[in-house]
Order: sequence, then C-alpha cells, then structure tokens
Amino acid sequence: MTRVLHVFDGAADWEERIAIRQLISATGGDHTHVVASVDARIPPSDWFESVCVRRIFAAVGPAFLAGPAFRRLIDAENVGLIHAWGTRAVRIAAGAARAAGIAFVLTRNNPAMTEVESKLIRTVASSPRFGMACASGTVRRRMIEHGVDADRCVLIRPGVDFAAINRARGDGTIRARLGIEPDHRVVVTSPLHRRALDRVMWAGQLLSHIDDRVRMVIYGGGAAAERLSRLAAPMPQAGAVAFVGGSCRYEDWISVADVHLIAPDDDAVRRGSPNGDVSTTSIAWAMAAGVPVVGSAVYAVAELISHKQNGLLVKPERGPRMATRIASCLMDAGDARRMCETARGQAYQVFGVRRFVDQYRQLYRNVTDGAPAHRDIKDPALT
Repeated sequence: MTRVLHVFDGAADWEERIAIRQLISATGGDHTHVVASVDARIPPSDWFESVCVRRIFAAVGPAFLAGPAFRRLIDAENVGLIHAWGTRAVRIAAGAARAAGIAFVLTRNNPAMTEVESKLIRTVASSPRFGMACASGTVRRRMIEHGVDADRCVLIRPGVDFAAINRARGDGTIRARLGIEPDHRVVVTSPLHRRALDRVMWAGQLLSHIDDRVRMVIYGGGAAAERLSRLAAPMPQAGAVAFVGGSCRYEDWISVADVHLIAPDDDAVRRGSPNGDVSTTSIAWAMAAGVPVVGSAVYAVAELISHKQNGLLVKPERGPRMATRIASCLMDAGDARRMCETARGQAYQVFGVRRFVDQYRQLYRNVTDGAPAHRDIKDPALT
C-alpha cells in the first residue's frame, strides 16, 4: 500500500480541488492519501469532504525554507509518492522527494507557462522516478516542446462527476441561492486571464442591450477582476456583469448556466504566443452538464469543441463576434439543444471519474516502478 502525499499551493482553484477530492475519496485500489498545503491559507473544510489538510509553508524567504518541515511530514506519514499541484508546490516538494528517494508526480492543467516554470519542470523531470499528468493533449504537446521527455508525460483527461451535475441541475434552489432570478439568462466564464476580462465585460454589456435578462458571471478573483468590477459599477448596465470571486463552487455556476464562455488572452494569441491557450477542465464540465460552449478557437479549446457540432468557436481576434455567438445560443434553442446532446454524449465517453481515478492509479504504479508514465494509459477520446 503506497501512501500518496498531495501537495497544493495558493494558486490551487476548483480544478485542483475536484481532482484531489476524486482521488482521495475513491474506494479500493492500493493507495492511501494525505493532503498538504504549502500556502499560508487553509481552504474551507468542505474542499476535500472534511479531510484534514496539513499546512507547510515558508512565511518569508525562499520556498526551500519549508523543506525541513516537509521532510518531517514525509517521514511521519511514511509517504511513498508525492503528487504536486502547482508551481510553488513543485518548488518545495521536488527537493524533498529527491532527497527521500521517492516517486514524484506533477499535474498540469493549463498549457500556458512562463520560462521560469518551464525550466523548473525540466529540472524536476530529470529525476529517475517522475511522471507528469497533462489534462489535455495541448498541455502534453507544450511540455514536450519545452524539453520534457515524452515518456515522462501522459494525457489524463479530467473526471466529471455526472451524478453531482444531475443533482445540481435538478436542484431548483441553487439559482435562488446564487441570486439569479428565474428569467435570467446566465453566461458563465471560466477563470480568466487578466487581459481577457475586459473583452468579456464588454461582451456582457453588449448582450444586455440585446436582452436585458442576460447576466455575465465572471468566476475567479485577482487584482484585475477587482479593478474591472469597480469599473463596471457605474456603467448603465451595471447588473449585466457579475464578478463572483470564488466564494461559490464553480460546479454550481455551471449547473445553472445557459452558456459557458471560454475566453483566452487574445493579445497573446495574436502575437503567436502559446500562452494564449487555456485550461479546458471547465469545458468538460459544461459538456457533461448539457451547457452550450462558446470559445475562442485556440488549440486547447478546438481539441474538444468542433464548430457547430458540439459548441461554437470564435476567431480569437474577433471580439464582437463573441457576443454574437453567445446571442445565437440563447436565441436558437433548437440548435443549442442539438449541440448540447452531442457534447453530453461525448462527455460520458471521455470524462468519467472511474476512468480518471484508474488512470492516476496506473500512473502512480508506473512512476513507482520507474516505467514510462504512459504505460497502459490510453486517451479515452481516441478509443
């Protein structure tokens, strides 16, 4: 029985919360789990279904100052494998894993990364027992382009809890709890790059002139969101755009959405930078929830969405077209329903939780054995 230590940092969001929770709550298997944060904040107790979260962090100074406390936790818990979720988590955990001679796994959801992150991952990937789980084919390709050995990278698509989605979709109290009127048409965005926020806010204002029932919900916080929320307050259609932070679960917002919008950093796309791409976990959940997806036609989005088949795509540089695409989903219910049925069927085939957990367990075995990370792990989208 291998003890797996999941380590996350302050950048962890709903994607990491759901993935870790799915792994630690799965029954059976030959792994047990412990969870630790390397950030000063401790998440709410319901993040991981009341599982105790240990806190290991350096209050000041470089990340490696947390190393001694980290190694004490490894010894106390008899950890046999470390699973890092986030760049700061990698900085702190990788040295401890190497010193203890234990296996190391890193999960990456977002294909965009800095040169500093790229160098860090290449360094960690040189360890003899290392595996990197990539949430999309675009992430895996990006890692290989940045010098990570292909044998160390494996594609493991996110798991979606269909039972939870069905319960939420059938719960008539969620809209009221989130402050949504019965006649509101809700457009939910995934967490955004700061340069995409202004375009989404502009689209929300435009849509409100077409239909005053439309509400653009921008999930996630940060300085850019706070700045734009202050900017939006005095606008004529101030109620058309809502900045909801992370106080409510993203899954609840998806369950009440009429459209799901994916908006990357269009400036980066125009410059030809791969950092204009986005994480696609939210697309998987929207597809499973039967919510039509409107997204910019960047690589990661086009990997899952085919225009007018299971969603709508917009050229990244065509800002006004974004509002047009959303309006077409809201006004043409028949076409939107057809795309949603296609997307939901595909989601059942590709994004199951059981497959997600089994593939991670196989990855843990592969890394522990020193085998290629992708051994006996197949992409469900290709089978």
